[in-house]
Amino acid sequence: MKRLLSVLILFGTSLAVFAQHTLTGNVKDQTGEPVIGATIVLKENQTVGTVTDIDGNFSIEAPKANAMLIVSFIGYATQEVQGKGKGSRTQAG
Repeated sequence: MKRLLSVLILFGTSLAVFAQHTLTGNVKDQTGEPVIGATIVLKENQTVGTVTDIDGNFSIEAPKANAMLIVSFIGYATQEVQGKGKGSRTQAG
């Protein structure tokens, strides 16, 4: 059985020319430990992605604040997490 990731996403809006939104968040395992090197990609454009740092944090540019993200890491169940807009927090796990 694959373990679940806990994903907390904070959304911030940047004032870029193309109205990009900066999505930031944190990925942890079931025990609350940060997941280093988890992959986060935009569902609508999987060529746009990033990985989590040593603290499980990530930042990714998306075309909209409620973009769907795909979070994956070897040994864990892949999850899709959707933002709810500027200033919201989303947790899956």
